[in-house]
Amino acid sequence: MIAAVRCGGITLVVWLALTALVMSVSRAQPTAATILSGNSCELPCFYGIDPGVSDGDAPERIARTAPWRGGTPSYRIFDDQNNPAAATFLTDRQRVRVISIFVFRLRAETQLGALGDLMTIREPRRVLFSCRRATQSVYVTFGEGESIGAEVRPLGGRLQPDLPIMSLVLLDPRREQERFEVYGCTEGAPWMGFAPWWRYFRR
Repeated sequence: MIAAVRCGGITLVVWLALTALVMSVSRAQPTAATILSGNSCELPCFYGIDPGVSDGDAPERIARTAPWRGGTPSYRIFDDQNNPAAATFLTDRQRVRVISIFVFRLRAETQLGALGDLMTIREPRRVLFSCRRATQSVYVTFGEGESIGAEVRPLGGRLQPDLPIMSLVLLDPRREQERFEVYGCTEGAPWMGFAPWWRYFRR
């Protein structure tokens, strides 16, 4: 009986020690750098270009110093695994100001970042989807005037913090038209947390 108790006690101690070791190793591992984490300014500013503030020639100037490679009409930017994304800058008609930025992956492996990364810096506002509900992806908006939109694809019918961002729409928070339109016909629901997807569709 005593031997069994001792054996059980030793087993418990060994299990606790292994658990502590696994946790310490997992905490010590560095977080993979992404295109979003490499951003040098606060969104919706993107790699030094601020919608509504930066002039129309800013992308060409900054492309010489930011980790981008020239392209027309977009600039390429790479994650730490050298997978490319593209950043496209829309200006006003006179090319006086950059008014919006669209960032999208050029490969499925490209790491823009995760939905939870945005939640550490901004509070979610709404979840947007097509009126026809035919698309598999949705946009979650953040920030003042819904100036940040992150496209994600709900996996398993649920929004989760680890969902990879497929594209980013960055807008001037001071723009006159505050409505965020990403589909031909866009519907939205207030942010209700990481809930089952049907809760956002329900009326």
